[in-house]
Amino acid sequence: LFFYKPDLWWPNGMGKQTLYNVAINIDVKGFGESDSWSQYFGFRKIESRIDGATGGRLFKVNGEPIFIRGGNWILSDGLLRLSKKRYSTDIKFHADMNFNMIRCWGGGLAERPEFYHYCMARVLDYWGL
Repeated sequence: LFFYKPDLWWPNGMGKQTLYNVAINIDVKGFGESDSWSQYFGFRKIESRIDGATGGRLFKVNGEPIFIRGGNWILSDGLLRLSKKRYSTDIKFHADMNFNMIRCWGGGLAERPEFYHYCMARVLDYWGL
């Protein structure tokens, strides 16, 4: 794959959230399609470092400094009744509060792909610990 000057993905408040879709289909000669896979993604460069003067963590997205506004994400339903609509709605609430990052709590379960998709579509970065 080659992308010449792709539109970059930016977090909430910094620009557009351009997403691309890649689809791969595997065809076996004489048998047809054996497998397929697709995924949305955005082009971005995220940098993080510790500031020597303050000891705080500094972030850059696509070379631009960013002030992190966000909250902590924990599993929203202990019975795992999570749907695409629920993820979309819960993450939209975060974006509507002008958050630009969600910190995923490391003591919970690993999130499903829908979580990451809606974070990218709703202008949020995620930080897992």
